Amino acid sequence: MLTLLILACNGGDEVDVTVELSEAIPTVVTLSWEGGPGLVTVDGREIQGDGQALIVGLKPDTPYDFELALDSGESGSGGLRTGLAPISLPLTSVEGQGIDGFFATTVLSTVSAGVLLDRDGEIVWWNLDERADIQVVRCEPLLDGTGMVMGVSTNDPNATERAEEIIEISWDGSQKNVLGAPDYHHDLVQLGDGDYLYLGLTSVEVEGKTVLGDTVVRLAADGTTTELWNAFDDFPYDVERVTSERAKYWSHANAMDVDRDARTLTVSLRNLNTIAHLDLDSGELLWAIGEFGTLELVGEYEYPWTRLQHQFDFIDDDTLIVFDNSTPDELDTRVVIYDLDLSGGTYEEAWTWRSEDDLFAYAMGSVEVLPDGNYLVTITSAAQLEQVTPAGESVWKVNGDIGAGLGYTARVESLP
Repeated sequence: MLTLLILACNGGDEVDVTVELSEAIPTVVTLSWEGGPGLVTVDGREIQGDGQALIVGLKPDTPYDFELALDSGESGSGGLRTGLAPISLPLTSVEGQGIDGFFATTVLSTVSAGVLLDRDGEIVWWNLDERADIQVVRCEPLLDGTGMVMGVSTNDPNATERAEEIIEISWDGSQKNVLGAPDYHHDLVQLGDGDYLYLGLTSVEVEGKTVLGDTVVRLAADGTTTELWNAFDDFPYDVERVTSERAKYWSHANAMDVDRDARTLTVSLRNLNTIAHLDLDSGELLWAIGEFGTLELVGEYEYPWTRLQHQFDFIDDDTLIVFDNSTPDELDTRVVIYDLDLSGGTYEEAWTWRSEDDLFAYAMGSVEVLPDGNYLVTITSAAQLEQVTPAGESVWKVNGDIGAGLGYTARVESLP
């Protein structure tokens, strides 16, 4: 939708301003004007532009006032109204007052989508994928700041026809770059310059049966793929430690975290109750914690290892916080912090937290360290986000509609 405004500026001259709502995502607004560089102020945010400004993160179906201050000295004000969000997206409610900013996550419901939430828990950006039996687990801003990226995979790892894609989407939704990612599932990380690492499926034959496992695959900007790491190499199939789940899918990797400066990659292996820390360039296993770990758990602890864990984050080089799902028998989902003593070859349980809502996360879930020192916890199957202090106090909570789920969630540092 295009709207032409004529701003009466304080210098006496009039400035023509065009307000354009994105057709795909009508909360994304482009303001265009003549008269050279200027500063747009809207909803407390400032966006610099040279004849044009892209605004992302506004609420759906909401009026906004804006101001335009040209570098030449003229200034004026106007108004706009954003468009509606799709009715297929869940409604949300919020309690408390958390850290300012936006949060990238995914919706897992009758449709799958990558979305942005604001601090009020409202969905302010989205990219829907209405294909059947697919899931979008990870969605995050592109490193170059031009939009978002999301990974799409088929729910069933044994499906004969699979969606295996990494999709780059411009902020206004007008451009999509679909990258084929053979055997992709669950998670991806960006390396920069258009390169990615993603979790891929592999398999071995054991006594005439196919057992699934995992690889970490590098996808270059030119579309070529190379294997960085194979979980079977460091955690070989062991018939003496097989469970009913492991007999079909040995490792079941489900989450990654990359440190581009330290050149390390960390991978969660759900079915092995293990988190592996790798060299980013060689794929060498540096250490692991959990049931198949190389480090020894010492001191007092509630459980000898995490159980079916998912996303994690480093508080610092020697402190790891983990979303520990628990099992259907125990129903004891928690977040746990481990202090690592890498030189001594040990680690110790230092802190645990459970939601006061007594929720069990039977699938997925994540935790991230926020800039204010609090922790952002996603309980996927309950469609619940919480910001939790180190003292264990919940200061902000978002809930989605019944029947919806929220994927891995991370705070977004800045938007256009």
